[in-house]
Amino acid sequence: MASTQSTTSSSTGGTTRGGSSAPGGSAKAAYEIYNPSGPLPPSKPNHEFTRKPSGTLARYVWKWRMWFEATFVLSMLEPWEKIMLVTIFLVVSFFFTSAIIKYLPKHLTVMKRRATYYLIGQEGDERLLWQWISGLLPSVANAPAARGAASIAKGLFNNEL
Repeated sequence: MASTQSTTSSSTGGTTRGGSSAPGGSAKAAYEIYNPSGPLPPSKPNHEFTRKPSGTLARYVWKWRMWFEATFVLSMLEPWEKIMLVTIFLVVSFFFTSAIIKYLPKHLTVMKRRATYYLIGQEGDERLLWQWISGLLPSVANAPAARGAASIAKGLFNNEL
């Protein structure tokens, strides 16, 4: 009979919470796990940062942070992964912004020259483009805005000659 009890207690986990081995001990231990008599320990991942702060500025920053983490699913990452991901994003956005600031003005002038060539059929002065635009404007409906724009275009063209 003793061998039956030892196999039963070893198959159910060995000992109960009190340290004694009994055949009905596993049911008692399970009952204590699901219905604890004392206070529960704090949860392992501490979610204090998800609670809404009381200050106005702190609440605004907290809402922005929660929106950012929920949108880009950063809440599933470890802190070091978040730092690495945000750092990579900032470096890439810095390079992209500096490229726009440095190369976009030159590219716009090249695009303007190409547009002049495609619209007029020859490369040349900007005055040719203004002449072509002023030639188009009177053919538009006899609206006051079209007449005003045509006079402005002609005035610019005449001043540059």
